[in-house]
Amino acid sequence: MQKFVTKAASGVRVAREASRRFRSDESGATSIEYAMIAGLISVAIAATLLAIGTTLRDDFFGAVLAGFS
Repeated sequence: MQKFVTKAASGVRVAREASRRFRSDESGATSIEYAMIAGLISVAIAATLLAIGTTLRDDFFGAVLAGFS
């Protein structure tokens, strides 16, 4: 029975140490933050292009059609 208790205590220590190392490691958080920033920038670019795309299309093709008539 004593051997089982010793192994269990050793396992708890190993799990506690792994948990401590996991909590102190922030390298993955930085990557996620950069990915979120890049995603927000791409959404902003897409929204801007959609907003001005119709106006640019109408102005450009209007000028081209006016040139041919």
